[in-house]
Amino acid sequence: MASRRTLKRLIKTNKVQLLVISEPKIPLSQAGALCHYLKLHGFAGNDAKVIHDDTPVSLITAVYAACNVTSRRELFQSLLDQGDSLSLPWLVGGDFNCVTSGSEKKGGALAHPTAMLDFNSFISAAGLLDAGLCVKHLPRGPSDHAPLLLNFVPYNSKASRFIFQKMWTTHENFLQCIRDAWTSTNATTPNPFVALQSKLKATKIMLKTWNKNIFGNIEDNVRSAEDLVTAKQLSFDDDPSTANREGLNAANAKLRRALMLRMERPSGILFPVDPLETILTRPYHGPSIAVREVILDDHHPIRSLIAYPSILDDIQLSDHLDRCVWTGSPGGAFTTSSAYRNFSSHGVIRKPMTRLWHHSFYHRASLFCWRLLYRTVLVDSRIVDQGIALPSLSSCCSNHNSEDLNHLFITSELATDLWNWAAPMLEVNLSSQDNITARLWHLVKFCNMSTPHGYVSLYVSMLVIWEIWRCRCSMRFEGKRRTIHSIVHNIRFMISTTLASVTFNHYAPGRCSTDLCSLGFAPLIKNKSFKLVRWIPPESGLVLNVDGASKGNPGHCGGGGCIRDSSGSLILAFSHYYGFGGSLVAEVRALCDGIRLATEYDLPLSQIQSDSASLVASLTSGSSPAWDCMRWWIEAHKYIRSSTVQMVHVYRETNQVADALANLGCKSLSNIVFSSPTSLPRECRGPLTMDRSGLPSLRIV
Repeated sequence: MASRRTLKRLIKTNKVQLLVISEPKIPLSQAGALCHYLKLHGFAGNDAKVIHDDTPVSLITAVYAACNVTSRRELFQSLLDQGDSLSLPWLVGGDFNCVTSGSEKKGGALAHPTAMLDFNSFISAAGLLDAGLCVKHLPRGPSDHAPLLLNFVPYNSKASRFIFQKMWTTHENFLQCIRDAWTSTNATTPNPFVALQSKLKATKIMLKTWNKNIFGNIEDNVRSAEDLVTAKQLSFDDDPSTANREGLNAANAKLRRALMLRMERPSGILFPVDPLETILTRPYHGPSIAVREVILDDHHPIRSLIAYPSILDDIQLSDHLDRCVWTGSPGGAFTTSSAYRNFSSHGVIRKPMTRLWHHSFYHRASLFCWRLLYRTVLVDSRIVDQGIALPSLSSCCSNHNSEDLNHLFITSELATDLWNWAAPMLEVNLSSQDNITARLWHLVKFCNMSTPHGYVSLYVSMLVIWEIWRCRCSMRFEGKRRTIHSIVHNIRFMISTTLASVTFNHYAPGRCSTDLCSLGFAPLIKNKSFKLVRWIPPESGLVLNVDGASKGNPGHCGGGGCIRDSSGSLILAFSHYYGFGGSLVAEVRALCDGIRLATEYDLPLSQIQSDSASLVASLTSGSSPAWDCMRWWIEAHKYIRSSTVQMVHVYRETNQVADALANLGCKSLSNIVFSSPTSLPRECRGPLTMDRSGLPSLRIV
């Protein structure tokens, strides 16, 4: 996601019209979602080398050549074959992994003569000429390659305005810089105002240079610091060594310094601009205006500032009043916690870490394991690393070994006995993990907490680590040594007590209840029963069944629905594609589209059925489930409140026709309306026939 955010920011900043990605690392089936995220209008991949429209005027070919000569020659030949059949202007560009001459290559090994000869022969045979594009290297960001910005006209950098920064006053050389700039300018004019202007200009120029050398670009510094923290965090996750931990701490300190400098600027919090400002031809400095005012008034003075006023004709205003939405919370209302989440830095979020804080785990063991993952457990080796001379002797081993994290929790005599006892209960193999931090992170990351085997595997490992630390402290500070039998008994008791309060849905694949029962544990498995359910039509009138689908949530989303009479006969059905969004938005939009379809064809509904419990509850209570689907929810709620239609929640098994139509919308990426059962696709006819015949479906409860 960091690469996608960086790419989206570069496209918006540089107003990119054509984007070429080499090695995108995603299949072509996901290119549509990426294109929608980047707000681009279309895409092509290796399976679609040529894009035709009604009147094609040119062809653009993006190349990413292989490193070996044989593959490049095959590529050159295929490009020549393609160029022979073209009559349009042809632009070829990309990474050919070769150069035309040795002067084009900088650093590394010398250019291969054979590769240069092949490349020059291809350019000559294809009749290609240098397009004379201007090239600008953009910041790398999280990638290991620098993006290239190409343009047919030279890049003209605009002079930026001078803004005094508060953070300058915190630097020790600030006053000296002002003093040097003021005294270095000797104005010969007798006019004092001209002299003052020249001194101020010299001071401004020197401050700009001084700011660039001392502070640099604040936003670029923050982004580079965030990227560095991400890289260091991933390195620490793969190898939780002391060196990687120190590198992560240094990166976090650099990020905090960059964020503090950004907060000291005049505009620490950026507020959104007015919606109309993005389409105005020149800046507007008058009073605040609303989009509704401009649309309703054909003679509004702001219309003269819009390059194409016709775009306002396609905007449809709703009947409800305008509302200011705070996007930090799902409901759209402002809260202190949502403001904190939006404007505070949270670092790298590691989702597996939440497994340590399961509500049934012993909290002291969870806290200690969390400290161990961050290597903040105070053993002798950690004290010695800080430069404090300390004689070290392991308290959990009869041998005279020095105490460090790996010896205490893995190779000591007590740790070896406890890990051998716990080995049959572990879901993952830890024999190759000789670092305690890596071993614990491996357990946290790969144990499946939804099954009793994964739950016991993680919990018994946490308790083993906690009991080793308790024994170490008891021996060192109280002189009491606990036996291995008492420790095992304590761990068994805590696991048995915890398993009595947790219910699991199923066992792990390939495991059965006897695996844990043979070790003395009896996990509770939820009893599954089966229920026969069927679609029940209304006694009279028409019924609308609707459903939404989102592939990824959020992802490609669509909705579908059907209108039937009391006998189950289909009257109308629809399948719509909604682009990128979540499942709740798809559910609400499908309901709104179904109501619009019934209104358009003058079909009075007596009942609406949906398998979304949250949507039905929101319509019953009269409160919108989320701000991003409010515009469609208000329209549906208004229709239901002003009519006698009944909103009913049904099981998913009895809503299979609408479910199939919603999935069809995500698959077809188009809007389709069906007026007869024969026009429905094959995957929708089966559920329709079952509902009409009254055949039940099996539901697991």
